[in-house]
Amino acid sequence: GDFVASVSAELRVGALEETVTVTGESPTVDVQSTRVQNIIDKEVLTAIPTSRGATGIQSLIPGMSSNGDAGGITGGSGGMAGFIHGARASDSRTLHDGINTGWAGANSNAAVSNVAGSQETVLTVSGGLGEAETAGAVLNIIPRDGGNEFSGTMFLSGASGSMQGSNYTDALKAAGLRSPAELKKVYDFNPMGGGRIIRDKLWFYGTYREVVAENTIPGIFFNKNAGDPTKWLVDFDTSRPAFVDSLTRNAIARLTWQATPRNKFAFSHSEQYDRQNKTGGGAATRTPEAQGMRYYTPGHIQQVTWSSPFTNRLLFEAGWGDYLSRYANFAPRVDGSHNDQLISVLEQC
Repeated sequence: GDFVASVSAELRVGALEETVTVTGESPTVDVQSTRVQNIIDKEVLTAIPTSRGATGIQSLIPGMSSNGDAGGITGGSGGMAGFIHGARASDSRTLHDGINTGWAGANSNAAVSNVAGSQETVLTVSGGLGEAETAGAVLNIIPRDGGNEFSGTMFLSGASGSMQGSNYTDALKAAGLRSPAELKKVYDFNPMGGGRIIRDKLWFYGTYREVVAENTIPGIFFNKNAGDPTKWLVDFDTSRPAFVDSLTRNAIARLTWQATPRNKFAFSHSEQYDRQNKTGGGAATRTPEAQGMRYYTPGHIQQVTWSSPFTNRLLFEAGWGDYLSRYANFAPRVDGSHNDQLISVLEQC
């Protein structure tokens, strides 16, 4: 076991026939990023059968949790409401041309987002980046700029209850569903267009969008005793199902100025109107007269941005923007059924 044998051998160098020199350099900057983005341009927005709103965009992203997209029958033109990778919905943010229109406490805001009139929308789902103060998903709506040629489009769609099928079967009636959810009406009107003011120097673009929707609430009806101080019990008028009605309007005017070959400025103003429950109202456990009317009006988004490609590798950008809206959750209704002198009663048996 302890025997050692020594063997001597000689390896001679062969004749040199060819020399190959290999060099390698590691990059000084790691250009990899954890960012995950989904970019949806105006051609895709036009072609796909969605509500052409922020909700419809979020429903296209794999893994995104949102309320889904029912073809826009619920109306509205809000912003980011979905979430991904286990994040909270309140951590999501909506940006208009890179400027936040929400607030630090939640994703919810009354800013009306005209996704249908955008050049493209960018949905960043990686989270934890520098664009927002939270780790949620970020929806950035990039507006359109005018060009030297005049162009425009107009979109109009709509539906009524007679165009919708029904699955309100006898089995559902026997289970206690007193009335189904039905579409009363919905329409979307969206003209837009722009062009040059000064060729190669100054352009304009304008968009307008109006979305109206009315949908009934399952199992809830108007109250025959609404506004009557002598009666505290609900007497449902089964011929009048309660319904949610909404109206949103958004008008955007945008100017783009190419001041110099390397300096471009954009000025944008958005006028907004958003209200619910003017003629309808109600919820799963609340009759219409107790719901009240919601107003976000007037609303404004104003922005100024500057961009300058300093070199082929360096781009400077800056922007300022603000969002302002007057909010009112007051009670007056068209039918006069609400009485501010009466307290709301919630039956819990």
